[in-house]
Amino acid sequence: MNKYPLTVLLVFHILLTSYSARAEEATAIPSPKPSKILFYNATGTIRAESVLTSKELKQDQKTIYHVTQVNHGDYDKYQNVSWIIESFSERMPDESLRPLRTLCTVMGQDGKTVSHQENHFDYEDNIIRVILKDSVATKNYTYPIKGKTADYATLKKFLQSYIGHLDEPNYKNFYLLTSEPKLYKVNIKLVAKETLKSPFGELPALKLRLIADMSILDDVFDRYVPATYIWYEEQPPHRWLKYQGMETGYRSAVITAYAGENKE
Repeated sequence: MNKYPLTVLLVFHILLTSYSARAEEATAIPSPKPSKILFYNATGTIRAESVLTSKELKQDQKTIYHVTQVNHGDYDKYQNVSWIIESFSERMPDESLRPLRTLCTVMGQDGKTVSHQENHFDYEDNIIRVILKDSVATKNYTYPIKGKTADYATLKKFLQSYIGHLDEPNYKNFYLLTSEPKLYKVNIKLVAKETLKSPFGELPALKLRLIADMSILDDVFDRYVPATYIWYEEQPPHRWLKYQGMETGYRSAVITAYAGENKE
């Protein structure tokens, strides 16, 4: 794995501090230990590494989850880059999560931004506002909020809240906003209970399949699009353990990612 210049890490720190400062004042609850994520290409070679940290905040009698993921390696169409993903989600009375806003900034080794995306979830107007910037242009998109929704940054934490409710009708599907950006309805299927072997050890796990709901095109989609699977620890708190599928959306690289305790 390539080493990245100190200037890049400093810029990431400045970005993180800036975004966090814009959040309303909140009281922090002791955070769990950081997690490490290892990304692999379809060939089995290492693609990227990440460190993920999370904070639980009490804000205006609400519980907010602030998750930060700092990454180095290959991402989407970019090679040898650093990128940071930051998300804020609210825990609802039924224990489900709803995203509030997410940010993803990709930088080259020279510290210059090559891509920046922001997703803002407006539950008063039931709209998701997406801002996508690169070296060429800034584009704006809007999508309707049709039901329970996650995006690329909040997917793993979002589905963690589903594990204890998979038999309930309201937890059979959700909407996913990809990095493309595109909004898909996704059905959830419990495939198996199995022992998952990963670089971090072995654990009893629940294997879920995420199936895009393409209506009459379901058969065609299943035939030509790689299946997406995600594994969670069988016992509470049902930590995310593994992801296998497309990295950022349709036609993106197929990757495998493992999460575990960061012992460094």
